[in-house]
Amino acid sequence: MVDGEWVVQDVDHPGHDGWDNNVALDLKGRPHTVSIDPKQFGSSSGIEYAFYDGDSWTFKEVGSGPIAYEFGTAIALDMSYNPQLAWYDDTAKELKYAVKSGDSWEISTVDSEGDVGRYPALVIDNNNNAYISYYEMMSNTSGYIKVAKWGGEAWTTERVDKLDNLVVGFTAARKTSSTVLDFEQNPIVAYSDESVINLASSDGSEWTLETVVEVGGLPFGQQVAMAFDLNGTLDLTYAEVASKDAPGVKGLIKYAKGVMRPVPVAQGNDGSGPLVAADPGYRAKLNSSGIRTGGWETDFSFHTVPFDSILSGGPPRDSIPPIDNPTFVAVDDADEWLEGLEPVVSFEVYGDVRAYPLQIMMWHEIVNDTVDGIPVAVTFCPLCNSAIVFDRRLNDQLDTFGTSGMLRNSDLIMWDGHTETWWQQITGEGIIGQLAFIPAQIISWDDFKANNPEGSVLARETGTGRRYGVNPYAGYDRVDNPPFLYDGVIDGRLLPKERVVTVTIGDVEAAFPLSVLVDKGTVNYNVEGTDLAVFFKPGTRSALDSRNIADSNEIGAAALFEANLDGTKHTFKNDGDKIVDEETGSVWSILGEAIKGTLAGKKLTPVVHTNSFWFAVAAFKPDTKIYQGQ
Repeated sequence: MVDGEWVVQDVDHPGHDGWDNNVALDLKGRPHTVSIDPKQFGSSSGIEYAFYDGDSWTFKEVGSGPIAYEFGTAIALDMSYNPQLAWYDDTAKELKYAVKSGDSWEISTVDSEGDVGRYPALVIDNNNNAYISYYEMMSNTSGYIKVAKWGGEAWTTERVDKLDNLVVGFTAARKTSSTVLDFEQNPIVAYSDESVINLASSDGSEWTLETVVEVGGLPFGQQVAMAFDLNGTLDLTYAEVASKDAPGVKGLIKYAKGVMRPVPVAQGNDGSGPLVAADPGYRAKLNSSGIRTGGWETDFSFHTVPFDSILSGGPPRDSIPPIDNPTFVAVDDADEWLEGLEPVVSFEVYGDVRAYPLQIMMWHEIVNDTVDGIPVAVTFCPLCNSAIVFDRRLNDQLDTFGTSGMLRNSDLIMWDGHTETWWQQITGEGIIGQLAFIPAQIISWDDFKANNPEGSVLARETGTGRRYGVNPYAGYDRVDNPPFLYDGVIDGRLLPKERVVTVTIGDVEAAFPLSVLVDKGTVNYNVEGTDLAVFFKPGTRSALDSRNIADSNEIGAAALFEANLDGTKHTFKNDGDKIVDEETGSVWSILGEAIKGTLAGKKLTPVVHTNSFWFAVAAFKPDTKIYQGQ
């Protein structure tokens, strides 16, 4: 809708297209669609994909071969915004899956046990694990709802529930199941036959089943759609069928709303309703904590951490001023004031690559920026040495972030300008849920400019007088020094300020100490079924050592990527000052791009990770497993 009017466009496909269509939106709000050019009309195209870049539509055949309409399609975008598709192959009677890789599609079989795959619904979690709900047909009226999960190396499938009154055919079932993810990234499936609308939710080990509504006077239309909002509420639509007489099916659209199970804890509320109950005794706890609330409009009655775990960092709110209107300079201009091994935060959105020098970030800690149309918050906590990039949109609300002047476990607490919610930087947790992470890494200025000569660099012209290039925390990163304003328990498995690269895969947190990477080099490791490549390159300087950052000690840089590329698992190693893969000998940059060899131009999929001091990781994620070189 534009200016109150719907804008209708033709998605030009050759053939008799558009059957069983579905759509997914990327972070820029651009549509990706899947549909069928059916074999019933003589087409051999089958599954087709289309994408609108803001100016025009592009269309591609996926390569499925002839496919019939009637059985549905599904589409979702992974964490790198690549489309993934699911559909039923009515010839082989199998559930198929396709992943876009460059200009081609990789097609695989998910399930081939029986007549499986009708009416698929697809979601992808924050770890790039896909869940597909679909129907296994046993007879003309009965079958099973199944769920398939991709765990990083293989699909697992299981039956969830049986349906005894599902009718197939042109005027019968169409979208029998719909799937969403809850706050904990577990799947919830809605499904329907002619007599019942059911829900199934998984906690990772077993399914809980619940009936939403049973048939009254009219049979159900065997199609259901579902959404999950930020209050933990499930919203469903389904159909009641009044008649199936010619010229077609007639009926009513019905709507249901409710909560299947207790909502996971999140902090506070979003103005439309609480996600946790208000604490009736919060005032006494707040008064005894030492937190000064003057000038804040935050509703402190909603909290999930003890007030006394929050300490003042010294400077009041926004005395460490965020940059709200950043300007940028070209690489050649920044090269005049950045030393080659100085650390910068580097990340990319749709080809727009930017560098945020830590010599600037440590004086501001937050940059509210917009990169290729995506509003982001680039953050750096000097006390934890953690650089993290977030999407600034939450619940359709665009926020800007500032520094609260408060710390928890020595980590920066941010605040937003909309609700004055307090947010924990290292976890992204806040009053109304969790911010979406965007992959980013700390690398040297030399590496950034070598790989991104046309990139943009945060300018020193910030409107505030700061001594950029000077480290106000000189000597802070001594590995055995206690952290500042931290009174928690020190996890003695590593020294407090040992630098670690940490990743979350499923329910597992894994940390890779830089001291081990210095010795071992690039590491290949599997976490919860996901093959990871932990790249390491010597050279990048610390931002927290010498008074002048350009003179600081070299600590190196690390980054995490998926080790699978175009369906092939690769093994990586350091060869002198290069990172190479054993399969082809191609040379790779610290940014995960092949720069020489047969794979030149290929890019690995980045994995969201943090690079920080050990004490901060252990404080927020005490069950983290530590890689020890084996």
